[in-house]
Amino acid sequence: MKNAPQRIPWLWGILTATLFVAILAATTVMTYYGNDDIPILRSFLGYDGGVPAHYHPMIHTVFAWLLYGLTLLFPGVAWFSILQLFLLWFSAAVIVKNFSFAALKSHRPAWAGSLLGLLFLFGFTAYITARVSFTTTAALVGAAAVAQLLGLDCETASNRSLFRGILLSVLLLMACYGLRQVSLLPPLLFWGLGLVFLWFSHFTGKARPARPLWLGLLVFGGGNGTTNGCARHGNPGAAAGRLSSLATGANPAF
Repeated sequence: MKNAPQRIPWLWGILTATLFVAILAATTVMTYYGNDDIPILRSFLGYDGGVPAHYHPMIHTVFAWLLYGLTLLFPGVAWFSILQLFLLWFSAAVIVKNFSFAALKSHRPAWAGSLLGLLFLFGFTAYITARVSFTTTAALVGAAAVAQLLGLDCETASNRSLFRGILLSVLLLMACYGLRQVSLLPPLLFWGLGLVFLWFSHFTGKARPARPLWLGLLVFGGGNGTTNGCARHGNPGAAAGRLSSLATGANPAF
């Protein structure tokens, strides 16, 4: 397993996720499912008020400013839809990548893990990929963050490689929070349990240094503090509502 190229699981993940989305696009109509996504899309396109929005109560301010900037650079493009489709595709790629990596680690071909990953995608994510809602998209991104964390090679990977893997998991978790704050709670719980599992199975009483884990937690805490600081700066009232909604499970938009 040490000599297996780390690019192989990623290659299988990207190809399988692309195939998965292509099959859905060819066999079904991919559309928005709920009532909230279309008004959000319209606001960032500038259809409400005549100018693109730079804030929306249901989207994190950092994501809102990203969409606002893209709309200014390339007006008339449905960036909110593109963002969701990219997150759905990339989350699927990360999940399948970890299936392929687990197959290689068990001395089985990577394509076998990719096939299992494809079956998983069709069994558990096909509906929410074809009937898009930013709530379920954020949930899938959070699930990908958990899969990335639990799929880390804590036995043979270098500290740098292990930190990169944890960093990707942290970024996915933050993307989940940025797209839909209340969707963060379930994956955050499983992510925390995953950290505990990795700690006791690979780091406690072992020679393996735990520095990558601590750095990952530091990035997660610092990143959330920075993004919420940006939210307070961009819209002071929104940040308080967003933080309270995370604590209570309430939707600040209502």
